[in-house]
Amino acid sequence: MKRRLVRTIAAAPLLLLVTGLLQGVAMPHADAVFPGKNGPIVFASDRTGFYDIYTIEPTGKGLHRVTSDPALQLAPVWTQNRSTIVYEQCCVNGSFDIYRMNANGSGVHRLTRSKTNDIDPSVSKKGKIAFSRGTGGNYEIYTMDLSGHHLHRVTHSPAQDLEPAWNPAGTRIAFQSTRTGTGDIYVMSGNGHDVKRLTINPEVDKEPAWSPSGKKVVYASLRGSSSKLHVVPVKAAGNGRKLTHGGGADIDPSWSPDGKRIVFSSRRGKSPGFSLYTIGAQGGSLHKVIGAGRTADVKPDWGKR
Repeated sequence: MKRRLVRTIAAAPLLLLVTGLLQGVAMPHADAVFPGKNGPIVFASDRTGFYDIYTIEPTGKGLHRVTSDPALQLAPVWTQNRSTIVYEQCCVNGSFDIYRMNANGSGVHRLTRSKTNDIDPSVSKKGKIAFSRGTGGNYEIYTMDLSGHHLHRVTHSPAQDLEPAWNPAGTRIAFQSTRTGTGDIYVMSGNGHDVKRLTINPEVDKEPAWSPSGKKVVYASLRGSSSKLHVVPVKAAGNGRKLTHGGGADIDPSWSPDGKRIVFSSRRGKSPGFSLYTIGAQGGSLHKVIGAGRTADVKPDWGKR
């Protein structure tokens, strides 16, 4: 009973986050892309009734449950060599913190211990973690190393700065910011300098993820009543090219290491849940990886082999 009670309480923030998505509020997102051969996808799922971390092959085979913990885990991302998973967890101290563990679920380490929400981890090729920290209702982007040391505040803005994503070289960060009033995608150097606006949308753009080449960014764009994936060249700011179509909500994109496909979470048709799909980097037909019924399979990150 204690385990179920803790997980039920911990699930409350997630319900607010999912509701927030449909209202145009940013959700925790994580992404790290490392060029190479395509490996397994790590993601979060409530398929047992509670949110834990899983891995699966892009073909939909080899589903493996990594965590079975009396807390809520979200936004998992691989390190470059796929030996470690970094993720956010709630609610040891009543809020989200950043954790890391071995790929098999052992060796869990809590990296942050603030009394605020630490969310949206992204790991660079150099092993530096970028994440969002909410203090007094304002989110800023920070970095630290894989041991949780050398904490550094990167952004200093009265706006909400969220969802940092390292580029493949580990030199620049794409992120979502409300500094224009709604939510657009920006890019900056790893130390917070040279900030440039990448998307121009009167509604909400969120959840950026770099291509393995570092030349493009895929993101979820809320326009009207639904969220769809768009792709924008890093050197050509604008509205982006629409990648997914149809009804429902498409969120949480992550590029494949070989650059040919993108995995994302989607609620399609009459299904109340979210499933994982992949689509070609230029569009085309969808391939369903996993998901059924009311299950929420979310926050995928595509690792390299």
